[in-house]
Amino acid sequence: MAITSYDSMTITLCVEVCRALNKSFAFLGSTSCGCDSDYASYYRSYGQCQEPCSGQIMSVCGGSGSLMSVYDTGTTLCKRIIVIVKKLT
Repeated sequence: MAITSYDSMTITLCVEVCRALNKSFAFLGSTSCGCDSDYASYYRSYGQCQEPCSGQIMSVCGGSGSLMSVYDTGTTLCKRIIVIVKKLT
């Protein structure tokens, strides 16, 4: 999964980018966005995201290190479904 950095990251921005790429899931960090079609190969950890989005500080976009919030791009705008720590190898 390619990760792109944005100076002003929002949940809506990342979800829309991923929808345009026809990807099912948007992965968000404070300033980063990644898109993928599945999340089965990612480690899930719940309740550890506390970093604000750089462009929307009242929303949460991931956590420290490589922790990212994940949103389903096909649901009503931005339902957070899981949190990932790292891709499993």
